[in-house]
Amino acid sequence: IYQSEALYVSKNAASTGKADHKQLERVQSANFNYTINRQDVNQFGQLARIDSLVLDPPTVGTDFSYYLTDGFNERCLGFYVKTGGGNRVNDGGFASGHLLGGSGFNSFIVTGPDGKDLNRQTAGLTSTDHVIGIGNCYLSDYSVDLSVGSLPTVSVTLEGANVRSDVSASGDIDSPAINQEAGTSYGPAV
Repeated sequence: IYQSEALYVSKNAASTGKADHKQLERVQSANFNYTINRQDVNQFGQLARIDSLVLDPPTVGTDFSYYLTDGFNERCLGFYVKTGGGNRVNDGGFASGHLLGGSGFNSFIVTGPDGKDLNRQTAGLTSTDHVIGIGNCYLSDYSVDLSVGSLPTVSVTLEGANVRSDVSASGDIDSPAINQEAGTSYGPAV
C-alpha cells in the first residue's frame, strides 16, 4: 500500500488561517523540485575546487495535474470563474486574478502514513502527516488537455521563492512564505 498525498493551496502568501487554505480536488499527480545554482571557484595549480558559491537564490517549483471539474480548483488557484446568473460579460477575464500585484500564494503537499487516507472524518493534520510547503508561488504554466477518449486534465506549474518541510504536522505548521521586501517569515500557516 502506498502513502496518501493531498495538495493544498492558500489564498495568498500571507494567509495564516485554516479557512484560507483549500485542498484541491481530483488531483492525479503532484511533484516539487528545487535547483541551487553554484559557481565553482578554482585555483591555478590545484586540481580540486576550493569553494562552491551560491550566486542566485534557489529556484523552487511544483507541478501537478488534476481532472477538470466545476471550477473549484481554478478558483482556489486565483483564476476568475464566473458563477451564478447575470448577463454581465465584462466581470473579469479568466486569468485576471493573476494580474494583480502581491506576493503569490503557498502550496502544500501533505503526505500521510502508509495505508491511511488523508480524506478522513476528522479535520486537520496529525503528527504522522508530513508537509512540504512551497512559498510565494506564481503560476508559470496552465494547460488543459481535451483528448478524445480520456477525461479532461489540467496541468499546472508553479514557481516559488522558498520551500519548507515539516515532518510532524500536528498543531500549527510554519508558513513557507516570506515577506519578500523584509525577508522575514509570515509565521504559522495552519
